[in-house]
Amino acid sequence: MENLSNIAFVSTHFPYPDLNKVSDLIYYEGPILSHFVDKKGKNLLYLWVDNDSSRNRWLIFEIDKSSLINYLHKGISLRDLVLKNRSDFLLLADINESLGIEFSNLIKKENLPEIYLPKEGSYFEFSIPQIYANSLEDEYLHSLLSDSINLKIENKTQKYLSAVKVDNLLTVLRNVKLSFTSFISINFRKDFTSEDFLSLNFETLISTVVKDSELLIPNLEYGSFCASFTTDYLMSKEISPKIQQWRKDTFLRFKSEVIEADLDINALQPLLNKYDDFDRKAIYSPILEISKDSNDYKISITDKTFKKIKRTLKPISKPIQDKLIPKIKSIDIEKKESLFQIIGIGEKVNEQPKISKKNILESKELDYAELTQSTNTIFYHENELYLKEQFDFKIVYDRGNYVIDYTPFEIHLENVSFESVKNELYKSIIDLYKRLTKVNEKELSLKEIKLKNELLDIVSIPNIKY
Repeated sequence: MENLSNIAFVSTHFPYPDLNKVSDLIYYEGPILSHFVDKKGKNLLYLWVDNDSSRNRWLIFEIDKSSLINYLHKGISLRDLVLKNRSDFLLLADINESLGIEFSNLIKKENLPEIYLPKEGSYFEFSIPQIYANSLEDEYLHSLLSDSINLKIENKTQKYLSAVKVDNLLTVLRNVKLSFTSFISINFRKDFTSEDFLSLNFETLISTVVKDSELLIPNLEYGSFCASFTTDYLMSKEISPKIQQWRKDTFLRFKSEVIEADLDINALQPLLNKYDDFDRKAIYSPILEISKDSNDYKISITDKTFKKIKRTLKPISKPIQDKLIPKIKSIDIEKKESLFQIIGIGEKVNEQPKISKKNILESKELDYAELTQSTNTIFYHENELYLKEQFDFKIVYDRGNYVIDYTPFEIHLENVSFESVKNELYKSIIDLYKRLTKVNEKELSLKEIKLKNELLDIVSIPNIKY
C-alpha cells in the first residue's frame, strides 16, 4: 500500500461506530464506493483507495444529503465531493479481512496522495439504486421548497368564482421569469468579471449561469392558483463552487429585494445606488406590471402551504415609481422588435418570396415561433470558421425575446434582437474554438477534449486571429 506521509493524527479508535450500510454505489468485483449512515444519522461515503495482502484502505468522509443527490444526478464529480468537502480533514482507515479497524488516519485533503483521488470528470455513470428513488426525491423537493417564493393568484371579483384566467397566469409567470432572469444576469456582471474566470468565455458563462438558474415550480395548488417558485442549485453541474453558492444567495436576494421588498422611500435609495436606470427597469418593470391596480387579479405572498398570507402585492406610489423607473429617452434604447407572420400573393425570386405591400392579405403579430436557421460559415468580426457542411440551429421567439439553446456546445443565449442573438451564437462558437484549440490538450478535461473534437469535425477551414 501507499506509504502515507503528512498524516495529522493516527489512532486505533474509529469515530463512527454502529454504522448501517445503505447501498453500494459503485461495485466492481467488490464495493468501490459505499454509502453508510451512523446512529446519529450522519451520511458517510466509503471510497476504496488501496490494499495489500490482508487489508483494504478506505477513504471515509461525511456528506450531506444535498451533495449526495447532486452526485447521483451527475451534478458534481466524485473528485469534487472529496476535494470540496466541508471538512478540512478526511479519514483513511485500514480494515482487515475480519472487518476490524487497524488504523484510522486523519489527513488534510490537500495531503491526499494523487493516486487516491478520483479522476477529473468522475461523475456517477450508473443506475441510481432503487433504495434512493423515494427518499432522494423527497429530499430534493424539500430542498427546493426550503427557500421558495410562494405566490397565490386570485380574481378580484367572483365572476369566475375561484377559476383564474389562463392569460393572467401566463402574464404573471412570464413577468416573474423576466424579472428574475434580468436580476441574475445584471448581478452576475456586478459580482464577477472576466478576470475571475480566465479559462472561460465570460458572455457564454453568463448565458450558462442564467440557463442553470431557470425558475422551477416544485409545488402547485389549484382552486385559486398557488405556485412555489425556486431555482435548482443542486442538480446543475458546477462551473465552480463559488458560482453554485452565488446562485443560491442571489435567488434569496431576488426574493427579498424584488418580490418581498416593501418599496418605500427608505428602501429606494440603496436600489438607486446599486442599479442604473436600465437595470432597474429590467428588474422591476415586470413586477410593477403584475401588481397594477387595473389588473383583474391580485397576487399574494404566502407561506409554503399557501394558507397564511404574508402580504398582497400592491402598486407602489407614483413618486416612488418615477424614481425607481424613470422614463428613459427613446434615443437611448433600441426599438422593440416584433415578429410577424405575413400572408400574401407574390412570386418567387431566387427561391425567396417577393410580395408587394398591396398584395399582403393578412399580417399577424406572433407571440411564439420556432425558426430554423442555416449557415455554411460562422463569422464574427475578423474571425471565420468555414464549415464542412451546413450548420443548422434553432431560434425560439417568445413574446419579444429570441432564445438559442444549442445543447451540443452548451450555449444558451437570449436577446430582444434577432440579429444580436445570432451574432452572439457565432461569437460564442468562435470563442469556444479559440479557447479549446489554443491550449495544450493535456490542460483540457475529457469533456473539453470531446467538445474540441466535435468542433474540429465540422470545421473545414479556420480563419482565426488569436
